[in-house]
Amino acid sequence: MNRPFLTLALMATSATWTVWAGAQVLSHPPKSANRDPVEEKIRRPQSMGSPYVPPDSWIYPLFDRLMALGYVQSEATGIRPWTRLECARLLKEAVDLIESDDATLQVHAIYRELASEFTHETSLLEGAANREARLDSVYIRNSGISGTPLRDGFHFGRTLVNDFGRPFGAGLNVAGGVAAHAQAGPFIIYVRGEYQHAPMAPADPFAVRGATARADSIVRPDGLPVPVSPALASPEVNRFHCLDSYAGVAFAGWQVTVGKQSLWWGPSASGPMMFSDNAEPMPMVRLSRTTPMRMPQPFAFMGPVRSEIIFGRLGGHHFVNVEGQGVTGSWYRTLPRQPSMQAVKLSFKPTANLEFGFSRTVIFGGPGFPLNFGSISRALFSYGNTFGASDPGDRRAGFDFSYRVPGLRNWLTIYNDSLAEDQPSPIAYPVNSAMNPGLYLPQLPKLPKLDFRAEAAYTDLPGFKRVGFYYWNLRYVDGYTNQGNFLGNWVGREGRAVHLSSTYWFSPRNTLQVQYRGLTVNREFLQGGSQRDFTIRVNALLRRVVGLSAAMQYERWNFPLLATSSKSNLASTVELTFWPEGK
Repeated sequence: MNRPFLTLALMATSATWTVWAGAQVLSHPPKSANRDPVEEKIRRPQSMGSPYVPPDSWIYPLFDRLMALGYVQSEATGIRPWTRLECARLLKEAVDLIESDDATLQVHAIYRELASEFTHETSLLEGAANREARLDSVYIRNSGISGTPLRDGFHFGRTLVNDFGRPFGAGLNVAGGVAAHAQAGPFIIYVRGEYQHAPMAPADPFAVRGATARADSIVRPDGLPVPVSPALASPEVNRFHCLDSYAGVAFAGWQVTVGKQSLWWGPSASGPMMFSDNAEPMPMVRLSRTTPMRMPQPFAFMGPVRSEIIFGRLGGHHFVNVEGQGVTGSWYRTLPRQPSMQAVKLSFKPTANLEFGFSRTVIFGGPGFPLNFGSISRALFSYGNTFGASDPGDRRAGFDFSYRVPGLRNWLTIYNDSLAEDQPSPIAYPVNSAMNPGLYLPQLPKLPKLDFRAEAAYTDLPGFKRVGFYYWNLRYVDGYTNQGNFLGNWVGREGRAVHLSSTYWFSPRNTLQVQYRGLTVNREFLQGGSQRDFTIRVNALLRRVVGLSAAMQYERWNFPLLATSSKSNLASTVELTFWPEGK
């Protein structure tokens, strides 16, 4: 990391913390002269704890349409998930614009559906006490896969993506669970746990295991390869497992939460480059500015600002490269002390139509690298590169933006998410940065109920210093993963991907969606390959308390190292969800 980015990071951090105490929250509850001062403080929304809405929730596509049509203008699409209270604040902002504009029946229907979901949170904005405990949802999902699925996204591809790293295999896969939360004043608890079943999967052939080990530079101190991974089949999975599960406390527009949590840092719908829900939620301490704050003069031109800082612990890493020892670890068990991660994201909204953000992550610690004040300080503020004991860690920088195009405000939003490995910022090194551009049309001419989204992503950079370098690291050879799955975009290493989707909105909760997903991998990386998916998905609200989601995905892939000819599979999924509150 060099000095320019260090200066930028220090300035951004200083600005964020400087305005903490004096930030003006975008909405305030009504005050009462007869209310007890202690009770008044408890009833302030900026001091109320509120659980985050999971990134796979049905509410985000509806908010995306409202934002693209211009009815929500202070959101931070680059930092998700949002709290339930923040969703209610955005709806309060939207209703004023909807009432003052000649909004369509579709817009009114979307607003009513979201307003019904966040009725309790709306009452909190109006001065109600923050006391609630409820069962959010109960769900059961069956996925049947016939044929041979792809399961190794770190080296080839993955059939099911953006699914919280759930295990799967050929045959019947089951996930059934519950989500619940409780909140009282500034305190919150959220739990989402589920039973998971996945069939056993055979081990990769010897040639595949040897090639992937060499591609990851898993070598001994003498330069010879570590013995090839044993032919261990993935056992059948039958377990109860927690996804997002955390506790927290809110204060002055901020919220600190501790536990397993998912992040979605970027405007992309198919998966941001930095953080998505492609991997299992990571245990972390998270400090989030849940409601945008306004910067004081002379920085008011930046508009509403949101920020998030995390300190987490990765899982599923088997090896680490220690100077003088080479790669240490074992195929049979994970590292006794897993690497840690620090990350920070700042998102700015200078106009109602433009949002941009900066992010940075660092993987550090693990065996041979003590976790102390010095290592944490180097990870945060270092600007040099070294492979010795003072190695600052595996650093990545990101920049993203989203813009509603002039003259086409209600028709077209363009965005891009970029990622730089071991560089200060993608802005300074665009040629050496991975990109994830996209566009979104919330409605089509003559077809107001039909939307369209197109996204691309690539980590296959021409002439880059090393093949397979993106999302990998010389020190942390298991790469930018948690429990074996990418924390960021599913495009993987040396990939070029495209994702197209179109949804027909019969109503806000009844939709028909068609998707295409394509991936091509550079031949220089494990002989390359390709992957093509076609998906049809139906979402239907059967009753106010029961929802049905059904999908059929056909996939055809060709990775010469895995198979001598093309393979295909068919994945069908049916999920039933029960909302006790009658959403």
